[in-house]
Amino acid sequence: MPAFNSEAGSRAGNCRCVDFFGAVRGPYYVVILTSLCDDLVVENLNWPAEWLRGVLAPAVLSVVSDGQTYGYLIAQRLADAGLGTVKGGTLYPLLARLEQDGDVASAWREGQGGPGRKYYSITPGGRQHLAALRADWQVFANRSTAVITGRKEHS
Repeated sequence: MPAFNSEAGSRAGNCRCVDFFGAVRGPYYVVILTSLCDDLVVENLNWPAEWLRGVLAPAVLSVVSDGQTYGYLIAQRLADAGLGTVKGGTLYPLLARLEQDGDVASAWREGQGGPGRKYYSITPGGRQHLAALRADWQVFANRSTAVITGRKEHS
């Protein structure tokens, strides 16, 4: 079982790990963690690529919905949320597609002492799309969890 340091895994270092169970499963490990806070981040997870492909667009759109931001901060927020490292070669084409689809808009801003940055913001259509994605995701996640865990779903 991998060792876990609750302080190292927390962004703020103000959480206490109550229970930790880990199991190695192929190229990634599964973590079941009970914590006394909500901002705990377990680092170095190597999620299967197909899982990330399915969740990345809604996750990026959700991060952008919190306010204008740029690529590096989006990647950082995703990593802080426990999704792992999202590389620029994955993130920037996705942002371009979201922009092409009308879900986000972008604008270049001058950097303060550094290069300019392309900032992204969600559009009204993107907010509607995100609301639909969130509702659909909830149903999908419940149903897939029921199948994977062998539970019967009642909805």
